Amino acid sequence: LTSLWVAELAVPVAASLQRLAEWAATDRATVATRRLGRSGSDVDTALAAFHADSGDGAEALCDALGRVLGDVTVAARVGERSGWFNLADVAEASLVAEPSAPPSSG
Repeated sequence: LTSLWVAELAVPVAASLQRLAEWAATDRATVATRRLGRSGSDVDTALAAFHADSGDGAEALCDALGRVLGDVTVAARVGERSGWFNLADVAEASLVAEPSAPPSSG
């Protein structure tokens, strides 16, 4: 995950997330979990309003997904400080959770 790059940002995304998480991880696990739950609800709302055909709602969906990504990173930092798991463990679990074959495009 530390080598993940997003061309538009021209910075390693994981390193940026880790720096932000270090600052935000002063929250206890319960606070991080509560924030993650709210962010997840925001994604549900944004997904319901998103129209894939027209792209309407894409900005709101992007914002909601960004909040979840940030909150996941903070929760992983709290987990790491507690000795439970770290961001690499979360990234590995996300790969395991992916479907075995991509959906057909047509």
